[in-house]
Amino acid sequence: MPEKKEYSMFYPKSKLGLKSDYPELASNPIFESLSNNEMLYVWYYACKASPFSKEDDLRLRADKSVMEAFGPNKGPQVRTAYLAGNYSEKVRAAIIEMTKFQIGPRIRAKLMIEKIIGNYEELIDINTKSEFINKDGDVDWTKKKAYIDACATVSKNLGNLINQAEGSFGVQEKEEGDVIEIDSQDLIDSFHETQQ
Repeated sequence: MPEKKEYSMFYPKSKLGLKSDYPELASNPIFESLSNNEMLYVWYYACKASPFSKEDDLRLRADKSVMEAFGPNKGPQVRTAYLAGNYSEKVRAAIIEMTKFQIGPRIRAKLMIEKIIGNYEELIDINTKSEFINKDGDVDWTKKKAYIDACATVSKNLGNLINQAEGSFGVQEKEEGDVIEIDSQDLIDSFHETQQ
């Protein structure tokens, strides 16, 4: 049976706010002018990986999102307006934008980058003293040159791969909490469904 892992997308990590935690969100012009509380509301209300994403009652989802995003002090003041849908156009646009983010392709991309890095490691982790010796005991210069070229390619690409891995496409593996549970077979099935 495939191993189950839990993932979230753009999960709030720090008190600095989502745009600080995820440069991808900060660089999106639709999110640019949102306050940290507004951005957090948008995440709780509209993100497919939010703990409230499965709540079909939109009023209840909005209520929970306001209280989480604005807290007990500001929440009640904002609550009435937000429950009535009376928020700024920038928040409305941000909600629409947030619904466009899909966790499945992001998880696949994160796992692919991790696999590429692992494959690179396997490629260069060989015994260089014995690997390039042919049957006659001589150095096989063709193999040695191919290895040196492969190492150069790995070295050239590694920085970009590390940046992508560190960015994680906004996806984090979680130990516990309100996150989406996905197994690898679900990812494969969803990919093939989108290709038909």
